[in-house]
Amino acid sequence: MMGITSKAERHALNKIIESLYLYSDEITVASLFSNEKLQSCLQNELVCNPELFFVNGFKLMYSPITTAVYPSYGYDEATFKRILDSCRKKRSQLVSRIQGNDNYSRVLQAHDFLARNVRYINGIDKDLHTIVGPFTKKQGVCEGYAKAYKYLLDMMNIPCRIVYGYGCDPGVEIEESHAWNMIQLDENWLHVDVTFDTTIRSGQVLRYDYFGLSTEQIARDHRFEKEKYPIAECLGYGYYERNNLVMTTRKQMRDYLSGALHSGKTDCVFKLPDSSSGENLDAKVSSEIQNLLQQLRMNLRYTINFNLKQRVFHASFER
Repeated sequence: MMGITSKAERHALNKIIESLYLYSDEITVASLFSNEKLQSCLQNELVCNPELFFVNGFKLMYSPITTAVYPSYGYDEATFKRILDSCRKKRSQLVSRIQGNDNYSRVLQAHDFLARNVRYINGIDKDLHTIVGPFTKKQGVCEGYAKAYKYLLDMMNIPCRIVYGYGCDPGVEIEESHAWNMIQLDENWLHVDVTFDTTIRSGQVLRYDYFGLSTEQIARDHRFEKEKYPIAECLGYGYYERNNLVMTTRKQMRDYLSGALHSGKTDCVFKLPDSSSGENLDAKVSSEIQNLLQQLRMNLRYTINFNLKQRVFHASFER
């Protein structure tokens, strides 16, 4: 993307954005940009500002002195104002409920709100691709999740970007166009895919397979133009790492499961180290659980939901 290189260009771009909120049909600015650069900057604004959901695109009329921008709007002005007001109120309400001053905890709570309350639904409704779907209809596609997550983090002043690329769905292992986020904590960039965490779960247990990942970790089942985005190279921000749920030895896994079962838990989600290799990891984990149940003399039925690319397992027990 061709970036802004002067205060005059930034002033002109800000004028255009402000005029969009006023629903101007024609916006005239000094011809500081080439048509290509201005179009690129405007398209970037549509990606970076989730509130510009009401703008479909732009036509430009260039002259040596001034450039006229003709926006294409997706709603009438009254509908736009009503929807924007609803989204802003919902965002303020949600952010006010987020507790604590630790940014890791805050971005995790924002993740949990979307994972709990927004249903993934595939469809052609344009609202599903913007903040409108998640905040007014409680449903969206991956782009809607990514924009909604950024919208929440923007209000908390936590740097957040939307990544466009491809994702290989852990359930069906089919690669499709996909969108997710990168966030910045402690000056470190990390990947967060709320959509995959929402759709991979079984039952009411939240999953964090794609929270706080490095570029190397996310690249196991995501593909994108890495040179366009910051490098995420810091480890240790994943949810399972932070909560001591990475089982580095068989004994650690057996102790964790044994303690959970004795305390009455019916769901256990844990991760194996990224270095875990070998075929049939799911079968090996299942065998370990079966042996543990026999050792504990617990006659329990169980199912395992697994995400082999990220080495995460969800064991659910029936009591």
